[in-house]
Amino acid sequence: MNNTTTTINTPRADEMGFGFHTLLDTVTFTFTQEANCVDGPSDGIETLTIEAKSSLGVDGGGGAFFVLKTEQWAVDNSNEISKLIKRCERAIDEVVK
Repeated sequence: MNNTTTTINTPRADEMGFGFHTLLDTVTFTFTQEANCVDGPSDGIETLTIEAKSSLGVDGGGGAFFVLKTEQWAVDNSNEISKLIKRCERAIDEVVK
């Protein structure tokens, strides 16, 4: 099981018809997976939140910092984290087109 929730905090200003620039400063992605078999949480679910943040605007072309938040998220190798971040980048690219 690998579910994803995406939260977008602010729409792009040009899409909303505003006469000023509204920054998309944070995009939040929440991933869930079944807990690992060694020491997983008692509810059987691990949750990872990845926030893309930028004081210049995630949609401003300068990119974002990725902040990872979790109590526990098991991976078999480092490529799994890289793939999740790339998935977030692709989703952001789709939103800010």
